[in-house]
Amino acid sequence: IIDTGASEQFSGHPSLEVCPCLTRTRGGSDSFWITSHRRFLNLKEKALVMGWDPATLSPEPLSCRQLGQALGNAWPLPVSARLVGQLNNLMKWQQ
Repeated sequence: IIDTGASEQFSGHPSLEVCPCLTRTRGGSDSFWITSHRRFLNLKEKALVMGWDPATLSPEPLSCRQLGQALGNAWPLPVSARLVGQLNNLMKWQQ
């Protein structure tokens, strides 16, 4: 995957078998080019990268661009789940 929106300093570094960090800006635009498919990452794939089930996402009343921005602005679900689990363990330990 190539981040076509990257600055000149980072533009020559494709990511092999990983997706670069999905930020609000990158989530709302066509920035990640999948070289093997010769196309940009679509909204469904952006959701999968962030750990979301695309079937649970409804763009209404948001546009696809706004939904992509929201995905880029969010914490990935696996990270959130791990953090909540660790906090839960900590609370049990302190009781």
